[in-house]
Amino acid sequence: MKSNLLTSILSGLIFPFFCFVFIDFAPMNIYENDVLVNEASQSTELLAFIEFYGVGNSLLIYSKIALVIFLFALLVCVLNQYIKSRIETEL
Repeated sequence: MKSNLLTSILSGLIFPFFCFVFIDFAPMNIYENDVLVNEASQSTELLAFIEFYGVGNSLLIYSKIALVIFLFALLVCVLNQYIKSRIETEL
C-alpha cells in the first residue's frame, strides 16, 4: 500500500506541472462589453498562466488538478492490486 500511495502522490504532483509546461496557455484575454479587462503577456505558458490568474488562483488550480490526478492514480493502483489478488486466488 505504501508504494501505491507513493506512486499516487508523485503522479499527482508531477503530472500537473508537465501539463502547465506542455499545454499552451498564452495568450489569454478576458473581454467584458468589448473592453479588454485582463491580458497575459509573458512568453512562457506557465508564467502567462500565473500572470493571468494570479499566484493564489494558480496554486488553487494546480492543487485541484493534483488532487484529482492523485485520486485517479490511487484508484488505478488499488484496482490493479485487487485484480492481481483475485487472479492469484483463482489460480
